[in-house]
Amino acid sequence: MLSKLVISLKQNLRKINKLKTTTYGLTSIYLCYIFYICFLAEPNGYSWGNVGIKLQSIDFGGFGSLLAGIFSPLAFLWLLLTFRQTDKNLHIAQKQLMMLEEKETNRKKLIKPIFSDIESRVFPSIPINFCTYTIEFMVIGEVNRIFPIIKSDPQIFKINKKVIPIIPNTPIDGFPFHKSFKDENCKFHFQINPSNLSGNEIFEIELHYLDKDGNDHLTTIFVKYIQITDNVNGEIKRLDNNTNNIKVAFDRNELT
Repeated sequence: MLSKLVISLKQNLRKINKLKTTTYGLTSIYLCYIFYICFLAEPNGYSWGNVGIKLQSIDFGGFGSLLAGIFSPLAFLWLLLTFRQTDKNLHIAQKQLMMLEEKETNRKKLIKPIFSDIESRVFPSIPINFCTYTIEFMVIGEVNRIFPIIKSDPQIFKINKKVIPIIPNTPIDGFPFHKSFKDENCKFHFQINPSNLSGNEIFEIELHYLDKDGNDHLTTIFVKYIQITDNVNGEIKRLDNNTNNIKVAFDRNELT
């Protein structure tokens, strides 16, 4: 029984705000001291160190100075308590905000679409100096307003709005700009000029899109150009415009 009382007392003591309790205690002691020297102590007969009481008339200015002298220490003490309490509240608010941000991040991860089963192949097109390839991947979930960004030199690697096939010679969409996909395949075309490439170059296609809740997302497709050569009658020739020239993945490490 005694141990339970001790444990209960310790728990109650832990709940006590030491700064607030100290402030209340000092305020009470100080006010009692002021009440004593103002109303109970005998005039001209009380002194404590350099503090004493002299009975004499004062004007409003002196009365104001008296009040200022009495309440200035209390104002400083309560200012300290207010500052400490405000700092504590800000810390709690910051912690709650971090928790909300973490929950929102986890929620976005849950609804973020998944891109999988990526593959590429040659697509015969014009101009001949650029080799055109098709990328196709599966979208699991919902993707809205998809838009690609390429930071490479457009004279080497690019995505055109229109691609001209060799047969029939009619322009087709190079990329499904701002379209939506839901649990279906997405397909687009990109072009590479291999004349200035030596092989093993890696390009990045940033796919920016919105999920079903309108949150921004980014998925990067990594494209690796591989130079292929063949010995034709004792002469080494490059083989371009070949499916084996290109390797694509969502993870850069898969291309090494």
